[in-house]
Amino acid sequence: MKLVLDTNVIISGIIRRSTILFKIIEFYTKNFEILVPEYVKDEIESKIDKISKASGLNHSEIKYILNVPFR
Repeated sequence: MKLVLDTNVIISGIIRRSTILFKIIEFYTKNFEILVPEYVKDEIESKIDKISKASGLNHSEIKYILNVPFR
C-alpha cells in the first residue's frame, strides 16, 4: 500500500498530535510505502517555530517526527 503525505497533513498531525499522525508512523514501521515530496521537509523546517508554539512540542521532538517518513 502507498500513502502520499503533503505538508498540510504532516503539520496538522503534529499540531493536533492526532491519531492519524501516529497511524502514519505505525504504517511506516510496518513497511508500508509512504511517499512524501522532497520539498515538504524543508517547508516544515522553515515553519518549525510556529509549529512548536502551536503543538507544545520542542524542536527536537518535531524533527524526530519528521524523520520517520524521510528515512
